[in-house]
Amino acid sequence: DSPRRTGMTGVPKLNPKFSTKRAGTSKVPIINFEVSHHRAVAAVRLLRADKGKAFVDLLNEKANDSGENEMGYVERTLGFSTRHLDDRDIRLVTVIVAGTVRWKRYIDYLIMSLCSEEKVFSNMEPLLLQILRIGFFEILKLNVPAYAVVDENVRLAKVALRPGAGNMVNAILRKLLLLKETDSLPLPNIEVDGEKVDSISWKRRSSQIDELE
Repeated sequence: DSPRRTGMTGVPKLNPKFSTKRAGTSKVPIINFEVSHHRAVAAVRLLRADKGKAFVDLLNEKANDSGENEMGYVERTLGFSTRHLDDRDIRLVTVIVAGTVRWKRYIDYLIMSLCSEEKVFSNMEPLLLQILRIGFFEILKLNVPAYAVVDENVRLAKVALRPGAGNMVNAILRKLLLLKETDSLPLPNIEVDGEKVDSISWKRRSSQIDELE
């Protein structure tokens, strides 16, 4: 017998951060275990909302739909799939999408304010903008540790786009954290649900969102 070559097998080695099997499908998608799955799904939902998908349909859609439904959109948009989401993940997706859409004008105002130039915001890739919107909403409105918000959204941008996109997310989110910590958030003259955004209404609305355990 010929001596076996060390390090060679008949089965290709897989990155431990990825799996290539999803039950119940004929296609073999790549499941990325490195990124935050509920944030990945939320980013794709927000992209679809921007493209005209009915918002009520997005909120009522099951996050674990397969095939041509939600997971199919995620895979085609990001280049990888997520694991099946549990009930807590699905609730997080719904809260993030609904809240980000509600506060989008103010969030976009902040993002634009923290970009080095206005054209950086106007030329920003749609997916990168959604990831930033998610990070801003989490920092401003949800009881999520700041380090987790930064780390997870930076990782999603790096994996779904490229390292440079992650670096931009990191820089802008950290600027936002500094403004929040110093109580220096700018407030434009805009309305949300017919109500002018000011420091009082902002704090009142913030208290109306349940904490996520």
